[in-house]
Amino acid sequence: MGKNSIMVCVVLIAGILFLGCAGQPPSQETPAGTTPAVKTPKAEEKTDCPIGTFVRTQEGEFRVTGIERHVVAGKSLDLCCMEVTSGSEKVKFCHDMVAVELGMWGYRNSLLWTTDEDTGKFYKAAEGFEKDGKYCIQYYDVYGSSEGLMCMYRQGDKTCTVFYDEKGALQMESCG
Repeated sequence: MGKNSIMVCVVLIAGILFLGCAGQPPSQETPAGTTPAVKTPKAEEKTDCPIGTFVRTQEGEFRVTGIERHVVAGKSLDLCCMEVTSGSEKVKFCHDMVAVELGMWGYRNSLLWTTDEDTGKFYKAAEGFEKDGKYCIQYYDVYGSSEGLMCMYRQGDKTCTVFYDEKGALQMESCG
């Protein structure tokens, strides 16, 4: 298995973990350390972007830095951004503040940047968006090229996942 194949697997597993948090946006804390009541999102619910607060995730404690304008799936959007730095690694996550059941970390439109461990370069690793009734995550390599696409959708009480390679060819589909 080549380095690129390993990276794609790692990124896909990370995406699945992000989607595993769907329906439950990360818990938020104020700088003083008090935790507000966690709401369970309905089909779609608008959330806040409390600048200066912290959001705890499996990846670390992110600091909310504020609203930034970014392009997700070709649409220019105002996104709530948060960052965490651990040693030489930096991760930045931005979302549209619309909580949904299927979504990267539970948000409808989002972007994820991270630091490449080999080059130290900060790059956009993934973007999440809705497409054709599915929630999709487009993965990118350190050079900005597609590494694949993962889409999820509901079929009855099951969540189905579809994986496409970097050229858009179907690789696998399953419902569970």
